[in-house]
Amino acid sequence: MKLGTKLNLAFYSIIAIMIITAVIVFINLNMIDEKQTEALDNRVEQIRLVDDIRANLAFQGLYGRALILDNSNKNQENLLTYAGKLDENIKQLEDLATTNTMKSYIEEITVFNNQFNESVEKLLATLKTGNIQASTNIVNNDLQNANVGILNVANDMITFQKSQLDEIKNETEQTMATSKIIAMVSVVISIIVGFIMALFVKRSIVKPLATLMNAAEHISEGDLTHPLVKIQSKDEIGQLGTIFNKMKLNLQSLIQSVQNNSQQLTAAAEE
Repeated sequence: MKLGTKLNLAFYSIIAIMIITAVIVFINLNMIDEKQTEALDNRVEQIRLVDDIRANLAFQGLYGRALILDNSNKNQENLLTYAGKLDENIKQLEDLATTNTMKSYIEEITVFNNQFNESVEKLLATLKTGNIQASTNIVNNDLQNANVGILNVANDMITFQKSQLDEIKNETEQTMATSKIIAMVSVVISIIVGFIMALFVKRSIVKPLATLMNAAEHISEGDLTHPLVKIQSKDEIGQLGTIFNKMKLNLQSLIQSVQNNSQQLTAAAEE
């Protein structure tokens, strides 16, 4: 493996770990954002509508009883106004409902609301005849039963939505905890990989270069008796070690040749 390939391998391995970590953390953060959006934009809005239903329910019951005491146009108008607001609240809640549980609750509350609207029509018709006793019975029985039914279903809705908010909170906390764990594991893995890569670089690059520098220093001092360098790698440093050994052998051969020629010249001069 070439030296550049080794360095690229170390570099790209760390980058890959960082990218994978960033992707996982991004996915978890996106999940947290979706949960928060669901909790704030949907669940809270549904709870607000249910509270409006309970408030309008109280007012329509109040004005229904007020008609028994004072069958005025103002009381009739107020009763019909709050009954219309309740119809609108139920319609808005139906548009927001996504779970089967909420849809079933809306079906129940719609049945009671229809019963209430029918009882209001019956009440207004009875009041026109002046039959106070019959009107009182309608208020105490039909209207009251419909209102109690709506209120019970509304309370069930509140309980369900609060449980859903608690569940979203728990899921968000778990997702955040998972993100923290993943980030910590990623940091640990990055440190381990970085440490391994540092050892790898030291063993395959720094140490062989130090060996070559030591051998070159001996040669610079005129010492050619130092053993040949031993570099087992097949990369550029290994090739450099091989060339360095050839250079040293050539120098030894050259010096030996010079010594032989010098001895021959000395012998010739003596003769």
